[in-house]
Amino acid sequence: LTSTNSSIGLIYALKKIFKNRIFIEYLMKKKQNFPMLKWAKELFPLCRSLTGEGTRKTLRYFKSINKEFKIITFKSGKKVFDWTIPLEWNIKNAFIQHIKSGKKFAEFKKNSQGDKIKK
Repeated sequence: LTSTNSSIGLIYALKKIFKNRIFIEYLMKKKQNFPMLKWAKELFPLCRSLTGEGTRKTLRYFKSINKEFKIITFKSGKKVFDWTIPLEWNIKNAFIQHIKSGKKFAEFKKNSQGDKIKK
C-alpha cells in the first residue's frame, strides 16, 4: 500500500466506525432490547486492574446477569500454578501536572465514573 491508499483506508474505517457509533446511540435512544449495549455502557466506566474493587464490581455485575456465574477468590501471595496472586491495589487519584504552571490534566478523580455501579 502507498501512503495515499493507507490514508484513504484509514479515513474509510474511521467513517464506518463513526457511523456505527451513531447507529448504536440511535438504538439506545429507541430503548430497543439490546442488553449487551447496556452492559457495555454500564461496565465501561469501571476502573479495572488485575486486582481491586473495579474488578470485583465487574464480576458481581456478571453474576447479577447470570446467576450461574461463579466467583472464585484467592488471597494475595497464594501460589496458583506458576503464578503468585499479587497484592490488591486501587487507584485513588492520578494526574499529569504541568511543571511550570502546576495545572493538572487528565485527572482520574474528574474523569473516572467507576462509582456508578453499586452491585
